[in-house]
Amino acid sequence: MSTRYGRRAADGTLEYHDSKETLIAAERRESSESRAGFFGLIGLLLGGVLAYVAILKLDVMDWPKWLRLSCIVLGAGVGAFTLSKLADLIWSLIQFLIGIAVLYGIGSILWKAL
Repeated sequence: MSTRYGRRAADGTLEYHDSKETLIAAERRESSESRAGFFGLIGLLLGGVLAYVAILKLDVMDWPKWLRLSCIVLGAGVGAFTLSKLADLIWSLIQFLIGIAVLYGIGSILWKAL
């Protein structure tokens, strides 16, 4: 008889896995999906704002309203898609920069102490 590993998923269902590795993989996949959703929301907002600013800067306010709105919606969609696909890379970059900042802070404290 082997050990079964169980966990409660984010949607409330119970999952059972036959090995610890598949349990860890399921947790990583779920956190990656939630991170992609978060960065997708940020990309939606940033893409829409950047598209609106581009419309203002390019001075195309004489275009029909439906075309300007389509450009903003398209920009928001592209931003959301791009950031959601790059979510794991962005998260790794953020963790790396925080690690560098912590090491720099510790190093500067030690430098002043010596």
